[in-house]
Amino acid sequence: MRTVLILLLACAVASAAAATEAASPSEEERMALDALFVQGVDAFKASKWDEAMAKLNEVLQADPNYGGALNYRAKVYIVRKEFDKAMADIDRAIELEPQEYHYASTKGLIYEHLGEAHKGIEWYSKALDLHGFDSGSLKGRIALYMSLGEYKQALEDCDWLLKHEVTTSNKVLRARVLFKMGEREKAREYLDEAIKERKTSQACQARAEVLLELGETEGAYWDLVAVSRLNVIDAEPVLALGDFFLFHAPDLRQAVSYYTAAIKEYSDPPIARLRRGMAFAALEPPLFFDKALEDFSAYITVRPDDPEGYGERAKLYLSMDERAKALADIRKALDLDPENETYTKTLEAITAGRNAPGPDDGKESTDSEEEDQ
Repeated sequence: MRTVLILLLACAVASAAAATEAASPSEEERMALDALFVQGVDAFKASKWDEAMAKLNEVLQADPNYGGALNYRAKVYIVRKEFDKAMADIDRAIELEPQEYHYASTKGLIYEHLGEAHKGIEWYSKALDLHGFDSGSLKGRIALYMSLGEYKQALEDCDWLLKHEVTTSNKVLRARVLFKMGEREKAREYLDEAIKERKTSQACQARAEVLLELGETEGAYWDLVAVSRLNVIDAEPVLALGDFFLFHAPDLRQAVSYYTAAIKEYSDPPIARLRRGMAFAALEPPLFFDKALEDFSAYITVRPDDPEGYGERAKLYLSMDERAKALADIRKALDLDPENETYTKTLEAITAGRNAPGPDDGKESTDSEEEDQ
């Protein structure tokens, strides 16, 4: 009996070994799998998300423990905002290879997208501890420090970044931190130097923002023009020029023309609709009411969870004395953003039969104002 048991056990062990050997890919199969993984990574870098997902799924079907494929599939899930799936993949990858800094960095990225800044910083820091220096993790940590208002730490990380990678984009990042710290002149000087070395749309955009804060609107305008010439790929430079004429150097017809250009040339970006509606409303509501209303309604259709569209449309309705419609919109805006003081004041104005509050309403009066009164 004992002999029979020993023989059965030996057969079981042999079968298990054979199964393991069969499950392990050959060298040729491994090379094919690696090639498929590279194709998936290339598709991801080219923003071909569906193709990347298909390739990575194929790799993981053949080898569920392929850490690199789990990492990049997690990144695709991040793009798709499927954060639970992204977290499951990256946790599995970390379990398989806990010392791989790329995986820690991806987990930091997930937390960054989830708005959990402290956890994001923790995982970006872990990636940096594992590798010593990683540009992506460092930039991610800088962004999160800035979101928390921890500018000193962000500046230290910028200095570390520039020790390893002296690029214009990294210099711009450092200037933005200085700007957030209130060091406007230092930020401006730093950007002047960076632009002398290499004039990029990113650097000119950053300097324009600084110049606007310094009240140097003419210089800001020409920087924004430079941005529009250097970057013809997306709508941002055109939108920035629209914002310049809407908010900083008021010329409402110029603002309308730039927003219209963005709408026509760059696949109708939603923010251009909102801003153009604001410009139309400021021009002359009775004359351009329909155009402003059309733009606000178009924005609300594609951004139904953004209170700003409802708030602006409520003010437009109020200017036309359509109080019932204004009331419905401002209540929706307050549902989405209950702490917004402007919306609260607009609601009070509607219910009291007044016009909507202006941007300066609610500010304390100065001594000279009190004397005038």
